[in-house]
Amino acid sequence: MLYFFNTKYHCHDRLPVFIGSKQADTLPTAEVIRSLWTGGLDEIPEQDVYEDIEAESVLAATEPKELCHSFLREFPEWDEVPDVTTELWNTGSHVLIYKHSHDDSKLVRLPAEDPGHVIELLKEILDDDREES
Repeated sequence: MLYFFNTKYHCHDRLPVFIGSKQADTLPTAEVIRSLWTGGLDEIPEQDVYEDIEAESVLAATEPKELCHSFLREFPEWDEVPDVTTELWNTGSHVLIYKHSHDDSKLVRLPAEDPGHVIELLKEILDDDREES
């Protein structure tokens, strides 16, 4: 890990450092790196909530999917809370709620018979929450 002081958010931060060479592989480089970090998508259990790099990997690997709604929740610069983006995805059988900031990612999978209806309800809730803050 590379540890450093994040001057934008005035906090200590860290990033993984990878050193290696690409072998003949059918996956794009980003997926190979995710695979090294997570142990491979085949080893990620089927569950409802994923965090950090697993969240990113599961979202990237989920097909087909359609982005239905996205919004950014911004916080004042003096506040130590990072800006957060929330995305709502429709897979046809699930609704994916993907929430991410510069230091955190979370993916929630909700089974839904009518994903479009669930997304509309979630949009109302998320928009109301944003207006209140």
